Amino acid sequence: VAAPTAQTLLGIFKKPPQYLGPSSEITTIVQEGKTFVEMSGESVQVVSARASELAVTFPELAEGVYVVGTGSSGVAETFACMGILYSTTILASSLQFRLPPPRKKGGYP
Repeated sequence: VAAPTAQTLLGIFKKPPQYLGPSSEITTIVQEGKTFVEMSGESVQVVSARASELAVTFPELAEGVYVVGTGSSGVAETFACMGILYSTTILASSLQFRLPPPRKKGGYP
């Protein structure tokens, strides 16, 4: 039950990063070990991804340059939903416990 639910939630929450274009067409700047691109007068941190790297999480994406921090694998959101679902189930189950019936005088019937 948990695995199919997690896969479904991952599919819902997964969001691809913003694609800027192929690596050959984008001019990048490296500062302090980080790669940047000039966009609208601002330096934006980017990452260059190869097809083999994308095949693991986002096989449908093209090889090229992507903006850092614009995508999500959906794992955090999935764990949050699974936690809420689990907590709700446990709470509902705990409310089903009842006190035993009161004993009659003289013991059990």
